Amino acid sequence: MLNGIRRFPRKFTPLCKRGAGGIEGPNFSCDLDKIPPDPPFAKGGTGRFISGIHLIGVVTVSYPFLVWFSLDYLQPRYLALALAGLFLLRFMNRNTNQQTGGLWPLVFPACALFLLLIALTNEPAWLLAYPVFVSLSFFAVFAYSLFHPPTVVERLARLEDPELPPNGVAYTRKVTQVWSGFFLVNAAISMATVWYGERWLWSLYNGCVFYVLMGLLMAGEMAVRRKVRVKPCA
Repeated sequence: MLNGIRRFPRKFTPLCKRGAGGIEGPNFSCDLDKIPPDPPFAKGGTGRFISGIHLIGVVTVSYPFLVWFSLDYLQPRYLALALAGLFLLRFMNRNTNQQTGGLWPLVFPACALFLLLIALTNEPAWLLAYPVFVSLSFFAVFAYSLFHPPTVVERLARLEDPELPPNGVAYTRKVTQVWSGFFLVNAAISMATVWYGERWLWSLYNGCVFYVLMGLLMAGEMAVRRKVRVKPCA
């Protein structure tokens, strides 16, 4: 074995070399000056974009508690204008290369418009009705996709499995129906908390109970999805 290794030459000729104009080889050449520069997102653009999404997500989740604490010190229009500015900023910095169908592109401007109307009226009741509007907006997006497929859940599923089988399409349609009903029922309950008039109850449901129920629904759907995937193999 050692004798075989000694037969290899100590020196070797490189297959390519760096010339004056770039990298050269026996069958190719590459001009380094023609290599395109790094895209903008490589310099931190994507990080700022994702940070903006996270900021809006944090503000949206904490919205009921912001309203609960701020209405005693601020007029409704100030909070509404701040949130409208965030939604408009998110809409202007959206990823235009991402293919989004249905009513998704209208969600952010619709929320911003509703908040601007709240700022004009300066009514606390309309500020409390904002979660109702958001739930109805999501219901409209999911329900619209049922009549104009592919459905929202199918679009998300195809990001992981572009070749989604017919039984997968049927399953995602059922899941879309469930989420449509969930958002519609949540809008009704949220409106009931507004009519009841107790701000602590409104904050508790819209800022805590709603997200717990949504998490339970997501966990249940994941469990059912695993069983559906295992059935064909049985």
